[in-house]
Amino acid sequence: MKTKRILYIEFLRIFACLCVLFIHSPGNLLFMHYGVNSLKFWVYQFFLVLSRSGVPVFFMISGAMLIKKDESLRFIWENRIAKTFVILFVFSALAYIGSAVVDHNFSIVQFFTRFYGSYTNVAYWYLYSYIAMLMSLPFLKAIARNITDRQFWYMIALAFVLYELRSAGEFLLLDNKLTVTNNLMPNWLFSSIVLYPCLGYYFAERFNAEQNKKRLWILIAVSLASIALSCIMTGRYVTMTPEPKSSQIVSFHKMFEMILAITVFVGARVLFETGKVNERIKGIIIFLGKQTLGIYLIHMFVVKLLGFTPVESILSSVFKNMKLLAASVHILIVFLISLVLSVLAEKALQFLRKSIKKKTG
Repeated sequence: MKTKRILYIEFLRIFACLCVLFIHSPGNLLFMHYGVNSLKFWVYQFFLVLSRSGVPVFFMISGAMLIKKDESLRFIWENRIAKTFVILFVFSALAYIGSAVVDHNFSIVQFFTRFYGSYTNVAYWYLYSYIAMLMSLPFLKAIARNITDRQFWYMIALAFVLYELRSAGEFLLLDNKLTVTNNLMPNWLFSSIVLYPCLGYYFAERFNAEQNKKRLWILIAVSLASIALSCIMTGRYVTMTPEPKSSQIVSFHKMFEMILAITVFVGARVLFETGKVNERIKGIIIFLGKQTLGIYLIHMFVVKLLGFTPVESILSSVFKNMKLLAASVHILIVFLISLVLSVLAEKALQFLRKSIKKKTG
């Protein structure tokens, strides 16, 4: 039975996929090539901060699509968790083999150590978290289906004030010399595998897009202010620190990811449910949306392969001082190559299934 495709959900898949590609691209910290007095420092950061909403949007999509379904524990484990684990294992093995060939260092023990203890490819951490979310699905359903709209907004307010605004305040006012005790924070609620799936369910099932169309502008205004604040904190940190750490910069860029993800999710729903979309564009969105998993799984292989080619140097010389444009073209190349490989892999799997059915049938 084919799953009915929801247009705004497919658009969100594409958006989130492009965000992930941008984060994993060579241009993910390109703003660091410029000083804080340069306009490009701030413009480039804007897109980088926005791209941090990609992963939360993916989790929101999962919540929107899965929490509403009535599925047994057996179905969740045998179909969803088992299939995801197989995908994770196969692509982790391929990623390890690829790096082992380059480094001339292959070890079965090392592969299983990395697979069990962390990951063989940095991009695949999401699959581990996705499996953890699937394990938690019965509890997420019990929470999301039974709390009131007011309680949902209380959840959002808690995360926005206690995590996002509090983190910003501690840096801007206290230089992080004093931070609140972790014991006071309801961290289980702020976890990506709890907060975002629940919010995805709420904004997909309980939120009226038509009635709240005008309020979207409030969300956009708050999001723009949040992006500006993230950029200001990064600028201040870079100015004050002789050797800025990328991990700290990432924390600033991710600080307001919840409010950005909500704005993107609600914005897409309002746009596609209250507006008219050309049938050809609908077809393109649905086609690309179906391929986002394959693109995500394949893109890091493509990025590494392109690293052995002069693509980056060619783009840099062609676009010269336009690093953002060069990075955008690089992302587009990775996206298109990954898309083609994903479609070919899908066709190959379909052919293989048909061949097996013919032999066994």
